[in-house]
Amino acid sequence: MLSTEGITVESLPELLKDDNKVKLAGVDVDGILRGKLMSKKKFLSIASSGFGFCSVIFGWDMHDMTYIKELKVSNQENGYRDLVAIPDLASFRRIPWEDNVPFFLVSFFDPDTMEPVCACPRGLLKTMLERLKKKGYDAMAGAEYEFFQFKTPSTESPSTYLRDNAPQSLPPLTEGMFGYSITRPVQNQGYYYDVYDACAKFECDLEGWHTESGPGVYEAALEFGQISGMADRASLFKYVVKGVATKYGITPCFMAKPRAGLPGNSGHIHVSVVDKDGKNLLFRDTKDENAQYPDIAELSDLGRHFLAGILDGLADVMPMVAPTINSYKRLVENFWAPVTVSWGLENRAASIRLIAPPTSKPGATRFEVRVAGADANPYYVMAAILGLGWRGVEKKLEIPYPPLGKGQDVGGSEDKGERLAKSLKEATERFMRKESVAREVFGDGFVDHFGGTREHEVRLWDEAVTDWELKRYIETGINLVKTKVRSAAILHVISQSGNDHLAVESSVLPPLLSTNVENDVLTRDICVDKNSINFVNAFGLQEGRNPSRQDFSLHLLLRMHGLLVPFDVCDAAIPRGPLRVPDQISWDVILLTAPACSSFANTATNRFLLGLFEAAVNPTANGIATTPGAPVDYAVGHSGTGLPWWMYVFLIFEALSFVQGIASLLFPSDLPSTTRSLTPIECAIAIERVSSNRQGAKNQHFKKYRAVQCLKDPKSLILFVTAVGAQISNSALTSFAGMIIRNFGFDQLGTQYMQVPGGRRAVPGSHQRGYRVHEVARQAVHRGNGH
Repeated sequence: MLSTEGITVESLPELLKDDNKVKLAGVDVDGILRGKLMSKKKFLSIASSGFGFCSVIFGWDMHDMTYIKELKVSNQENGYRDLVAIPDLASFRRIPWEDNVPFFLVSFFDPDTMEPVCACPRGLLKTMLERLKKKGYDAMAGAEYEFFQFKTPSTESPSTYLRDNAPQSLPPLTEGMFGYSITRPVQNQGYYYDVYDACAKFECDLEGWHTESGPGVYEAALEFGQISGMADRASLFKYVVKGVATKYGITPCFMAKPRAGLPGNSGHIHVSVVDKDGKNLLFRDTKDENAQYPDIAELSDLGRHFLAGILDGLADVMPMVAPTINSYKRLVENFWAPVTVSWGLENRAASIRLIAPPTSKPGATRFEVRVAGADANPYYVMAAILGLGWRGVEKKLEIPYPPLGKGQDVGGSEDKGERLAKSLKEATERFMRKESVAREVFGDGFVDHFGGTREHEVRLWDEAVTDWELKRYIETGINLVKTKVRSAAILHVISQSGNDHLAVESSVLPPLLSTNVENDVLTRDICVDKNSINFVNAFGLQEGRNPSRQDFSLHLLLRMHGLLVPFDVCDAAIPRGPLRVPDQISWDVILLTAPACSSFANTATNRFLLGLFEAAVNPTANGIATTPGAPVDYAVGHSGTGLPWWMYVFLIFEALSFVQGIASLLFPSDLPSTTRSLTPIECAIAIERVSSNRQGAKNQHFKKYRAVQCLKDPKSLILFVTAVGAQISNSALTSFAGMIIRNFGFDQLGTQYMQVPGGRRAVPGSHQRGYRVHEVARQAVHRGNGH
């Protein structure tokens, strides 16, 4: 491995003489690299003093959503002020898959005190290590990562595919359970060897690289080394894998438990303590024949106290080693993962596996901490091990539990260790309590900040509605179409409430949006703008057009009757306010008086009133009246000439839809609690939302600062202006286009055809609006309205 210890600020110009840019990155609390590309000139000017880096990376979560409860390090009150980011010159390496661009890691410092920011992962590990170095000690570490890999089944990028498809639909890179296979990697040989070689070039050398037991699961053992550098390499290893995988359409997954019923992804960390000369201090020169337990007969006194410290505080720091909701799905019995505070010599079922003589060389004596998953931040895991272990050394703690015997039932009666937390909520509550060991070791600043970030994660989970819940508790025994319509109804109720954190199935959104968009495309592709056949213009259409439009009318009949009727039933299941029905009826009446308008003044008044009531009518109700409106007006206009047979069929079917629609408005209950068509879970959701947002109560989910941030966001403003502009052009211009064109002398039929270009112009606009609305809704469903 290339030595970077000799790099200084003075040597940088020579080191970077052939470069014009540098890449920098720091690590956030979730272990995610956050950085930027910087010109060489700028980098050389800040290499020693550092540069301003927005503290928001410690004020938002892994999806850039600001924390629900604002935290001291970065918040709205302090304006998400800049921190000082100082490059670590010893972290220099080049990124081989990015044209060998120079790369440095940075650490974050408080601009007022120039002390490490309490939440900075690199700073926290450095602080823990300094405690050992003051006594002349150092620490060595190694890391092993297991991770699933999925192959995107198309030419799309993984991110694009996952936007439109369920994660469970991703096929694994290889099928079946086959650990340590030497043939499976050959199926993806280019990727397999590219990862290994890229790690070597990027100074993240691997000691071992093989398949693990699980479909598409690999395991990497990183080269053992000094603990600070090891934490850097562990973090950068994930960056290497993701960077290389992108070229092959592969999605690496480091979450703790990606698939139910299969082993999870572990992130085992090996740690030993050494003196200034690198001698291992965990083994004893002479075997202790009177040791408390035979397992520690070859373990030094320092090693025993270090082990005792980890065992004494492990339950209090669980969020640092198991930081996500999903982490605790891995920590269950019978899946090669620990569930108690336990230890044992060469015992892979225990939380701490002691690796010591006689099963290893004395110089290789170490602790393997097996609680952490691949999703954990390696800096926090190693800081936790060092902090707890050194506390045990300073307090001369004794090992609190006997070793877990080989073959003993983990978590059973023979396992004397304390049960680890079963959820992130339980772990965070213990982590943050006043008497927590975490506060003693890491300080209130870190515990309050990191604990606050985990409370945020728990809050989002508590408010989520998962696919499993919907599949298990929503009404069964109905066909798929009705289920999706009912899900759409629930989504409509909740989304109208202003809730920031939805977790309902978003797959129903594209069908709903495409229904409207395809309707536009259908009518316009037949060379008629659907808004042009409105209730004023339809009155004036004359003979000569009907026969050529028979297919169009029959197609529209089937589409309207096939789609609107289910939506009417769906609409009937949604509790509505007491003004909705009168508003709908008024809108219908005004709409059906359109044929009586014989002058511009009459028409203008009718359109004004129609727009007034239409503003409060949802799209489903709009369709109920629109369906019979055009044919009724057409029939009035042709009352003296008669109608072809297919038009009578059209009128009969649409009359039935109209009657059913009006019935759906009049008869359903206005109260969620008395609406018989709702399931219990739907009813509970509706009652909660109606209570908190619909009946005059303050909207509990609205945040003023979010509205301000949204107004400052260019994308939000562009989307708003685009939507408003599209509605103006689609409603106002289209509605009066016929009147304007008619003033130039065109007859009624000519007027219709003159509006076709405008209709075709609106088609891409409809598609774009539908797509953007779906994107916004999808992001709200999956991560709430962030900033």
